[in-house]
Amino acid sequence: MNTFPDMRPSRRATLPLNDSTLTCQTVRIGTRRTSLRLEPEMWEALQIIMGQTGRTMPQLMMEIDLYRQQSSLTSAVRVVILKFFRAAALPGSTPTQWLDSALRPHRATHPDRKRA
Repeated sequence: MNTFPDMRPSRRATLPLNDSTLTCQTVRIGTRRTSLRLEPEMWEALQIIMGQTGRTMPQLMMEIDLYRQQSSLTSAVRVVILKFFRAAALPGSTPTQWLDSALRPHRATHPDRKRA
């Protein structure tokens, strides 16, 4: 039997409650307003996407909302950011093509269908 106390710091004790790195901002999608909670790096990535494609935040949010397949807008935004920068890493394309690629739904093959 181990008689020494557990010397590892408690995770709960080291992280204060409500100490979140997420930043909440209100965005407009058409005529409605909604709040998004994202990491500061994600907000910076959205600024880069807007600068590269010439879109405003409402235009970008409208496109993401229109084409999203994720259950939440926040999740859809993160996926679009990831897909945009993945496309940007490929040679020979433009920022507009990167965004179009990021917004395009991923076509997964149904498990019961055989590939041709």
